[in-house]
Amino acid sequence: MHPHVSLAAMSHFYFHKAIAEKATGASKSVEKITTRDSTGGFIRLSPPQEQLLPNAHMPVENMEVVLPTGAIIRFSTSVPVSYLKELISATYLQGDETPIAVLDKQKKGDTHQGYHWVYYSPEERLVLFDYQPGRGKEGPAKLLKDYKGYLQTDGYAAYNQFEAREDVVLVGCMAHARRYFEHALDNDKARAEKMLLWMQALYVVEREAREKNLSVEDRYLLRQQKARPIMDLLGEWLVEEHSKVLPKSAIGKAIYYLVARYNKIYLYLEDGRLEIDNNPVENAIRPVALGRKNYLFAGSHAGAQRAAIVYSLLGCCKLQGINANDYLQDVLQRLPEQPINQLKELLPPFWKKTNASPPLQT
Repeated sequence: MHPHVSLAAMSHFYFHKAIAEKATGASKSVEKITTRDSTGGFIRLSPPQEQLLPNAHMPVENMEVVLPTGAIIRFSTSVPVSYLKELISATYLQGDETPIAVLDKQKKGDTHQGYHWVYYSPEERLVLFDYQPGRGKEGPAKLLKDYKGYLQTDGYAAYNQFEAREDVVLVGCMAHARRYFEHALDNDKARAEKMLLWMQALYVVEREAREKNLSVEDRYLLRQQKARPIMDLLGEWLVEEHSKVLPKSAIGKAIYYLVARYNKIYLYLEDGRLEIDNNPVENAIRPVALGRKNYLFAGSHAGAQRAAIVYSLLGCCKLQGINANDYLQDVLQRLPEQPINQLKELLPPFWKKTNASPPLQT
């Protein structure tokens, strides 16, 4: 019998090399989840992980996941490659990044700040966490070198490199622009409120599309009718007002931020598949932010990369409505014997097609 995998809260979820016996009684070298890993390979996720793994009911103190030695190696290599191939086959991605503290032998008494770069496919409902030691442009350049399509981001400079590529179209994020105007309310209430009311009207259109469960084509038509006039009016106002405010004031920063990104944000009106903002990928990152309060740091760069793999697979389970408990029990059992050319079948969306799983409680 395979070890029970129940991850109700996951506040004690780690990777660590150890020797243990499989539940069958056969002695095997395994990767055991714990905190002390001389190689630094550990993951500890946060207590509020019911959002990732609903329908798992084992108490936290009794929870343990044991992976065969070969399994963690394959998770770290072949599975992410297969996952990546599926992700970049999409034509619309959202991207964002979030920091993670990492122990580094080169930094005695301090931690290194690495980053999980996160890519989300709204259409395919896939999410990929890619750990990189830094926040430079090298990470997305390498991972998205073969990608073609829309790339929606918050406007961070590392993504500007894609402007030089004809096969990638950068899309902006209205939510980030809105935050600037919210911060400017104390500085220039009249201007900030005016803009926030326009933005609120745009989000009302988005809510209408969701509530009516509109198709891509119908959402496009709704936006043309109700959102495009607002965006045009908003743009005219920016042209008139940007020269009337101090660039370094809060309202000036808000207006100049939106002026610089207005054309990229406007693109969401041109394709009904596109979202008005980057919030979906930010939601996918939330478990990492919660986890940082509990595990504090990764034991090494390798450990942070393994964490990225688990975040990717379990995040995808949530997006696909898969019971992660069932998924992990089955996949960890099959992984050591799974042929390399069939690893794709273990990815959550493909696993879901051939495995019945109780519906998640929401």
